[in-house]
Amino acid sequence: VGSSWCRYGVQNSVDFAITVENRYKGLRSPHKMKSAVSGCTRECAEAQCKDFGMIATEHGYDLYVAGNGGMNPRHGALLASGIDEATTLKYI
Repeated sequence: VGSSWCRYGVQNSVDFAITVENRYKGLRSPHKMKSAVSGCTRECAEAQCKDFGMIATEHGYDLYVAGNGGMNPRHGALLASGIDEATTLKYI
């Protein structure tokens, strides 16, 4: 929930999550895409097990891709580390 609600939050992940949602909602894809933005490395939003997820750090965001929940869960792969919000949106 980020720095606006949680004492452990290091970035304003709520506003960034809204930005990501508004940018990619309605995107046509072969299946439903899930994403998450966690405000710190405690990862309350479970960003590593989504199609793409961002985890806030003191140096920016870590971007994870290709995670999966459900029957065959797996953590996503780290695509980029310590990037700002604008760069994160470009990489997605």
